[in-house]
Amino acid sequence: MPIQLATDAHAGTIQVSKYIYELDVGKSWDVNTNFTESRIGRYAGTDANANPPNMLRGALYAANRETNRLFTFGGSSFLANDSDPDWEPPSQDATSLWSYDTEIRDWHSYNISGVPWRPNWGAVAEDIVHDVGFFLNGQYDRGSSYGLYTSVEYEGGTVSNASFAEITYLGGLIVIDLHTQETRNVSTDTLGAPRVAGGLVYSPTFGKSANGTLLTFGGMRSGGQSTDTFTNGALIDMSTVSLCDSFMDENVTWYNQSTTGDIPDPRMDFCTLPFEKDAKDNSSINIYIHGGYDPGTSTLFDDMYILSVPSFTWTRVYSGRAGRFGHSCNAAGLRQMVVAGGARDASLYAVETTGDVPDLNDTMCDDGLGVSLFDLSNLTWGTFFDHDAPAYQVPQKVVDVIGGS
Repeated sequence: MPIQLATDAHAGTIQVSKYIYELDVGKSWDVNTNFTESRIGRYAGTDANANPPNMLRGALYAANRETNRLFTFGGSSFLANDSDPDWEPPSQDATSLWSYDTEIRDWHSYNISGVPWRPNWGAVAEDIVHDVGFFLNGQYDRGSSYGLYTSVEYEGGTVSNASFAEITYLGGLIVIDLHTQETRNVSTDTLGAPRVAGGLVYSPTFGKSANGTLLTFGGMRSGGQSTDTFTNGALIDMSTVSLCDSFMDENVTWYNQSTTGDIPDPRMDFCTLPFEKDAKDNSSINIYIHGGYDPGTSTLFDDMYILSVPSFTWTRVYSGRAGRFGHSCNAAGLRQMVVAGGARDASLYAVETTGDVPDLNDTMCDDGLGVSLFDLSNLTWGTFFDHDAPAYQVPQKVVDVIGGS
């Protein structure tokens, strides 16, 4: 959730972060002493129309073959504070894919006709070998549409904001060739009801297809009410993982696989480590998730789970008391994960779209920079990024359950 809170002596303010943050993992550093970050702003071109809008809940792809480009896709406009001089209403344009050239510092937009909506809050994954980005399902809300944003609803002759929390679930898997910018909108009918804010991981090694396999789990789907909102959906049980290895074919099929072990409580808006971690003996691939939120009970989760495949076993490897949602998990070095951002207060859930801002003086926030590190092998939190750390090993807690090394 790229939102930042600022508080002065009189009142708190909430605003959108306008940057892509770059962390240097080419050397060791400590968050508390010598940590630095680079910020990539959206105003690089001299023509205002040549710069992307500020977006929330979209996707960011690295595109390693296009070594000097980052890609952003989809997203929803920030609607909780329109007093910022840089604020803009939801865009009416057809360009939901942008790239940023890190060498010449320039943005470029692409008109992709294969995506009729600007989706947000879909599950995101990337095949970094072939430069393919994936965006699974997602939603459409008043931050996605100028028409919805400007529409007025009346109840009993009085203007109402009841529709501000309404969402429309979107089916389909968007497959983006980041080298050619060609897109496909692939059917997800065999997956079931569309979902938002779940997990998606691309595995290049699991399965029989040369294309690799997508695995998805968790998130929220429609609860079957006449109108869908941010809070009335049904969370998807983590006892089932859905897989697809035919996403490049004309006929796409998803399969369900039951899981065992320490199955996580249903949740949404958790973070997923983008890449699997492989056992040395190739006996398992391991997928990490952290945190999340249950809007039905306003529960924030502070726990870490590992899904081991092919046994499809969940193992809980950490449990704490500082819940978080809307954050990101990022691979760093050979065996660490950087956890950045997110929200620590249930009152901030969906505020960026509904505009229902709480009393920010009573809102829980991070004391520091909102960056921490987790050792994926030792299962410990810290503030030090060790560039020279040894290679990844499957945690002993997982080995004790599934074996291997």
